[in-house]
Amino acid sequence: MSERRIIVDGTTLRYEGIFNFNELYLLIENWVRQKGYDQNELKNFEQMLKDGRDIEIEMYPYKKTTDYHKLIIKIVIIAKKMKDVVLKKDGIDVKMNDGQLQIKFTGYLVTDYDNKWEGKPLYWFLRLLFDKFIYRAETTRQTRIITDEIDSLYNYLRSYLNMARK
Repeated sequence: MSERRIIVDGTTLRYEGIFNFNELYLLIENWVRQKGYDQNELKNFEQMLKDGRDIEIEMYPYKKTTDYHKLIIKIVIIAKKMKDVVLKKDGIDVKMNDGQLQIKFTGYLVTDYDNKWEGKPLYWFLRLLFDKFIYRAETTRQTRIITDEIDSLYNYLRSYLNMARK
């Protein structure tokens, strides 16, 4: 069975105010494609309430970086009390959203994702030795990659939401 390690646990971006939800979603999708990840969306839920819409989206973009390592980023987008508002921008009406937004990132490193080393007890033992001694440097490099990419996405969305305050 493949091993799934949590590398980045629950980095959360919170925002309250005016934003464009559709544009934010497209920014995340484009970033995922540009970085070479395959998109996997497991949950897309929307509920209409009297104080606004609640939306929950759960994505699991993944990328196979080697024959042994796979990177997975879990992205959970939760929008609460989201209402549609119309703003004037350069004399043109622009449809935006107002509400609370929370985006949570979790990064996983999966080793032996094809279960090639699980067939026999000897293979399992050899896999432990390989993990401990041979693949250690590569696993460390993959850990750095997933951490850097989550930091990159976090900062990209943070700058989009104009949260960089001094």
